[in-house]
Amino acid sequence: MGHAGTVRHSATPGVEVVGVVSFGALLALVMLLGKALQAWIGEAGVLTLATPEAVADVDAITLSLACMSQDELTIRVAVTGILIAAAVNSAVKGGAP
Repeated sequence: MGHAGTVRHSATPGVEVVGVVSFGALLALVMLLGKALQAWIGEAGVLTLATPEAVADVDAITLSLACMSQDELTIRVAVTGILIAAAVNSAVKGGAP
């Protein structure tokens, strides 16, 4: 906090916009790949996507699977994919034993 209750931001607005746009592009790509793999391979395709995607960003695959479960993906497959993504992300970023 700065003087008189003002909040100071350390990041520049341009950097934040780039991050938001990058995440939006990643999310769109993951949703597109998820739908394509589901159409081509089925549930296994969606679960296969969860592993490599979780290394990059667990949020994008989580949001994609949650959105897909509203339409054509079963809740069971969405939850399984999210759990796979969380486990892979934790292992990669936290270091698995």
